[in-house]
Formats: sequence, C-alpha cells, structure tokens
Amino acid sequence: MDSTVNLALEEACEFLEGIIALMPGHVYWKDKDGFLLGCNDEQAKSAGLSCRKDIVGKTDYVLPWKAQADALRKIDLEVMKTGKSITTEELSTLADGKEAIFLSKKVPLYSKQGEIIGILGISFDVTEQRRVERELLETRHKLEGMTLVGASIAHEIRTPLSSLEISANTMQRNIPLLIQAYEKAVSLKLDVPAIDKHILGGLKELPNIMKRETHGANTFIDMLLMNVNPELDGNPRQIFSMAFCLQEALDRYPFKPGQRELIIWESGNDFQVKGKQKLMVHILFNLLKNALFYILQDGTEHIEITLIPGKSYNQLVFMDTGEGIAPDILPHIFDKFFSKTRNGSGVGLAYCKTVMEALGGNITCESVKDRYTKFILGFPLIGA
Repeated sequence: MDSTVNLALEEACEFLEGIIALMPGHVYWKDKDGFLLGCNDEQAKSAGLSCRKDIVGKTDYVLPWKAQADALRKIDLEVMKTGKSITTEELSTLADGKEAIFLSKKVPLYSKQGEIIGILGISFDVTEQRRVERELLETRHKLEGMTLVGASIAHEIRTPLSSLEISANTMQRNIPLLIQAYEKAVSLKLDVPAIDKHILGGLKELPNIMKRETHGANTFIDMLLMNVNPELDGNPRQIFSMAFCLQEALDRYPFKPGQRELIIWESGNDFQVKGKQKLMVHILFNLLKNALFYILQDGTEHIEITLIPGKSYNQLVFMDTGEGIAPDILPHIFDKFFSKTRNGSGVGLAYCKTVMEALGGNITCESVKDRYTKFILGFPLIGA
C-alpha cells in the first residue's frame, strides 16, 4: 500500500513539475533575500540557462538583467512589506542582449505559519504590444498634425482661389465685350495697337483656364483634408450606384488637357454599394491621381476601369499600364506615411484601405514592373 501511495505521489510531483515547466509567461519565485528558488522553462530561457533548476540560488544581480536588478528588488521588497500584490511594467535585458518590456504581477509567498517568506511572480513579454501602441500613437499625432496643418493651409489657399474664381467670372463676362470693342475699332480703322489673333483667342480661353485650375486646386485640397480625416462616422450610409459614382468622379476630377482621353470605361455594368458616396468618389480621385502621375501622356499608356457584378461580392478593377510597382515596394503601399515619391504624403492609399474596410470591403494591388498596376476593390453584396 505504501509503495502504491509513494508511486502516486511521485507521479503527481512529476506531473506538477511538468506543469510548472510549461506554464505560459515567465514564472519565478524568490526568498526574502532575493535568491531565486525556482522558475519555469521560459524564465530559464530568458536568463540564458539550459535548465530551469540552474536558476536556484541565483539573484537578479548575476543574471542578464542585472542592470535593472535594483528596480526589480525595490518592487519585490514593496510586495513583502505591504503583503499586497503589485502589477507593474518592468524593463529587462535578456540573455541575447535585447531589452524587453514585461507586464509583471508579483504576490507575497507565505509559509505554512502564514509568514511572508518571499514573492511569486509571473511576467508576460509585452514589448511588441507596446511598440505597436507607440507607433499607433505616433501615427495619430502625425494625423492630428497633418489635419491641423492641412486645415490651415486649405484656409490660406482657398481665399486667393476664391478671389481668382471671382476674377475669372468677371473676365468671362467682360473679355468678349473688350474683344468686340477692339474688333469694332479695327473695322473703323481707328488708331489702336494691333493685337495678334492668337492672343485674342487666348484671352477668350483665359477665364476658363483660370476656373479649371482653381477648381482643380480646390479638389486636391479636398482630397488632402479627406485623406487625413476620412469622415467615416457621422452621416448615415446610403445605397448608391457604383456606375453613377464613377461617372461623378470622372466628371468632377480636374483632368489636364488630354488626360481624360486616357481612361477606358465601358458603362454597361453596374452594382449597388452601401456606404458614403462622397468617400468612394475620393477613393477614385486618389487612384486617378496616382495613375495619371505614372502613365505617359502620349496615347500608348492608359487607364482601364471595369465594374464586375458578382454572386458573392462585387468588384471594381482599376488598372493602369504605367511603370508598375517594384516587388519590394508593393507590400507597403497601403502603409500610412509610406511613399516612394518625393512629393507623396503616404496617406492616399492608406485612406483608400481605411474607407474600403469601413465599407466591409477590401482593396488589393497587383503589379508587374514596367507593365501594369491593378487595384481590385471588393464590395460586399447588399443584404448579404
């Protein structure tokens, strides 16, 4: 009977040892003087030990994190002094020389008589989590800064643009009268300076050029402000025609002479989208702006837009036959503030991804260097 009991106890101890060894996180316990009494495998690994039993009798002052030993000891003493658990973040240098941030919880370790004889601790490596949080915070600060700067710049630029548009409207009304008066004076052989007929033609077109440029500048200001503050919340979603939305984007986009002819779109197909049409128009603006920047304007390069209704989801395919995107650049094009151009802000495609995900859809990119770049926008079926 005794042998059976002893065997059961041995098996139980071995089982317990196995549990301790494999416990998640970094588990350890120390006596009142700071000497380690044991740990799990993960803690031994972080200390550079081949066996967790090798940690017994050592202190933090002889382990890889000895530079942080005083701070660790201070927390241990506080736990033993107050008899209360403490949760805190601790910095530790690991066996490979890297510094890691640990979220640690330490509790008093009691004897059978109820006396505090040390501490028991469990720590989880939160280094990567804190890095991500820090990057998100930095991104938010950048976006807030860009929003403020963008709004300020927009205000400063829109004022003279408004004045230019008013002047263009005034010129559009009066230049024909001035040209008419000049031509009348010429017909009467009055003594007036001669004006070349090409200059007269240019004067007629000047107001339209000014209005087109001011409209284009205002559109790109809108894009800048929308990219850094996409207005995803607030207005209720609507159901709209993608073909109608695409046509609106093409009608409103400030194309330069000859650019609109580079776009191929067959308007036969259509599907419905649930979201904010204004945001979708700005997605198309961003894709148009990027594509037009990279394609040549000699008629050999072009942009193809295709709407593909589907049974499980709908697609808008936006392809340009420009220079393409290098393989090492392609994985990063939707990252915030990533840009491969000197004048790029790195927010346009990130904006597109944010809006598409808010719609419940997605955007992906395929590209072959020196051949084409294809953006595929996937939309969920309404009611699906």
